[in-house]
Amino acid sequence: MKKDRVFIRLTDIPDEGRSYTYDRETGEFNLPLKDLIDENLYKIDFFIRPVGNVFEVTGKVSTTLTRICSKCGYDLALPVETKIHEILMPKTEDAKGDTQSKSGFLAKSVDDEALAVTYVSGGVLNGEDMIHEIVALSDPAFPSCGKDKCENLEEVEKKLRELAQASELALQGKNTAFEVLKSLKIQNSKN
Repeated sequence: MKKDRVFIRLTDIPDEGRSYTYDRETGEFNLPLKDLIDENLYKIDFFIRPVGNVFEVTGKVSTTLTRICSKCGYDLALPVETKIHEILMPKTEDAKGDTQSKSGFLAKSVDDEALAVTYVSGGVLNGEDMIHEIVALSDPAFPSCGKDKCENLEEVEKKLRELAQASELALQGKNTAFEVLKSLKIQNSKN
């Protein structure tokens, strides 16, 4: 079932704000998040409200990332519970020759949590891009189960020791690769 893309026109948000809820069943984010969460369940709740000439987005994303442990190489399911707190600012057109930086930046909110400022073009928020970025930033560079010595790691280290010993035994009394290459003779054949 094909779902419409998630574009939110900010001028349609009432003064009291509007809530948005998405999950695997509603399907709007199934395709945009597929590269990050594959077929895992997700729940996305956020609330947008106007604050003066900007909009505040608050909410939460819950899902699971299936990754490979960077320590032992076993499959790992990492739960993700990420808060959303962004300020959406309308992007103004730059004057010719304007070199002032207009990219987003992080600030601290009253609750001392990270607050992202995002510039929105044309008064339309691309919800897919926003949520994809939030989940992607939650993906650790070196995922692990968090234990210093897990049972899988001990098993992998044992197997590596066994392979190292087998390799040493195989190399004892045998020629190295360079010695084998030296012993090869190239024969010229003339037609």
